[in-house]
Amino acid sequence: MFKTYQKFIFLALVVIFSFFHPLKAHAETGCSSQGGSYMLYNSAFIARDMPIGQSTQAFSGYGSTYNLICSASDAKEHDVYFKITIDATPVDGYTDVYPTNMPAMGVRFNFRTGAGFCGIKLTDKIENSSRVYTCHLSGSSQDEIQSSVELVRIADDDIEGMIQKIPAVKTSYHIDSNGTETPLNNIWSGQANLSISLNSCSLAAHSIAIPLGDVSDSSFTGVGSTSGAKAFSLKLSCNMGLNVHVALDGKQNADTSDTSVLALTEAGEDGTAGGIGVQILFNDTPLKLSEDILVGTTDTFNETYNFMAQYIQTKPTIDGGTADTTATFNVTYQ
Repeated sequence: MFKTYQKFIFLALVVIFSFFHPLKAHAETGCSSQGGSYMLYNSAFIARDMPIGQSTQAFSGYGSTYNLICSASDAKEHDVYFKITIDATPVDGYTDVYPTNMPAMGVRFNFRTGAGFCGIKLTDKIENSSRVYTCHLSGSSQDEIQSSVELVRIADDDIEGMIQKIPAVKTSYHIDSNGTETPLNNIWSGQANLSISLNSCSLAAHSIAIPLGDVSDSSFTGVGSTSGAKAFSLKLSCNMGLNVHVALDGKQNADTSDTSVLALTEAGEDGTAGGIGVQILFNDTPLKLSEDILVGTTDTFNETYNFMAQYIQTKPTIDGGTADTTATFNVTYQ
C-alpha cells in the first residue's frame, strides 16, 4: 500500500507541473534567409589591350538562389531595413569596384530582385562597401535576390591568370528604426575559381588570290557599272564571343572620288587596263578604304566571313590590259 501511494503522488505532481507550464509565445515579426553563398566559377576571355576601367560581361554565381523572407505577426505595417555589405573597401579611384587576389582585376557586384517588396534594381551599385534598402512589410513577403559579378581592369599588371578570391557579400536587417541588427546568409561566399585567358584570333591564310578572269569591256554599260564579280572568304580561328572588325587598306583609284574603288597595280603603265577599278564588298556593300566595319561576332571556334570582289567602270572609255590590284584587310577583334 505504501509503494502504491507514492506512485500516485508522483503522477499527480507531473500532471500539475504540465498543466501550469507556460506556453511559448507566437512567432515574432522578423526576417530569415535561404540559399545564397554564391561561388564564382567560370572562365573569361579578355582582350590583351583591355583598357583600365573597362568591365567585362557579367558572370552569375553558383549556388542556390538567395531568398529574403519576412513576416509580421501583428496587424501593423513595418519597415524592414535590409543591408548589403561588401567585406572589403573599394579599390583606389572607385566607389563600387572591390579587390580580388589579382592586382590587375577588381569586381563590381550587381543585384536585383523580382517584383518583391525591396525593389533592388540591376543598375544599383554597392558603393563604399554597403547599402541599405527600405522594404515595406505588411503581412508576409519574400524577395528573390539575383546577383552577378563584372570584372574590371584596375591596373596595368598582367590580366591573364586565375581569380581565386573575391570579397564576401554579407546581409543583415533590422525592423523599424530602433530594431536590432540581425545577420542573415551571405549572398556571395568569397570563394572563386575563374580563369582569365587572353582573346586570340588567327587567320587560316595570310594571302588570298581572287582571280576575276577575263572580262570583256562590252559587259560594262557606263561609269559606275560593274562586272566580273567573284566571291571569296576570310577564315578565322578565334575564341568564342569576339567582335571581329575589318578595315580595307589600299590605294584609291585616281579616276573617282569614291573611296571604295581601288586603283589598279601599275595604273597608267603600258599593258595595264584603263577606265576601271576594283571594289571589295561585304553584304553587297562596297568597303570604303580605312573604314572599320563589324563583320560578326564569333559563336564557333572556326568562322568564315564572305566577301565579293568586282570590277567597276571609272571612265567613259575602257582600255584593255591587265587589271590587277592589291589590298590589305586589317582584322581586329575584341
